[in-house]
Amino acid sequence: MPFPTSSTFELNKYSQIALDSIFESGYRYKKAGVILMGISQDKTQQLFMFEYENPKHKVLMNVLDRMNLKLGDKIKFGSQDLKRKWKMRQDSL
Repeated sequence: MPFPTSSTFELNKYSQIALDSIFESGYRYKKAGVILMGISQDKTQQLFMFEYENPKHKVLMNVLDRMNLKLGDKIKFGSQDLKRKWKMRQDSL
């Protein structure tokens, strides 16, 4: 990612870009997890001259977080697996 973010919009966008860059049709894929590294406080971000996070995302993410706290995680993104029938196996953790 070109800049640190806590925006689910940005995380989804760059996750899709990364997936599109490695996906090849004709292969059988299995579900996998994602490990996030290099996590830092959002108040200690390095500023970038040419690329930056949309400031409206922070406001919207705060609203979504508050709504989910009040409603019990009812607000979802369209890219989320809404009808998860599988459970993560943690045999090797």
